[in-house]
Amino acid sequence: MVERVAVSKAKKRKIDKRKYSDRKEYLIKAVQKRRIKVRTKAIEYKGGKCEKCGYNKCNNALEFHHLDPKIKEFGISEKGYT
Repeated sequence: MVERVAVSKAKKRKIDKRKYSDRKEYLIKAVQKRRIKVRTKAIEYKGGKCEKCGYNKCNNALEFHHLDPKIKEFGISEKGYT
């Protein structure tokens, strides 16, 4: 029979004592990487090119606009998607 040793929850769970200042650079890069990923997916979803002229050489040159702002379903930055 295997004997179980009682371990407190505090010992089981590793407490993270790092601060934002310790991880600032990492977190900034992680957010940048996530934003690029979200933008790339949005561009792919919209066809990968300008809907008006077909331009597709540089994704940074593409912008997103709502044809009618009244029918805008949600703001991509409102819910933390970016």
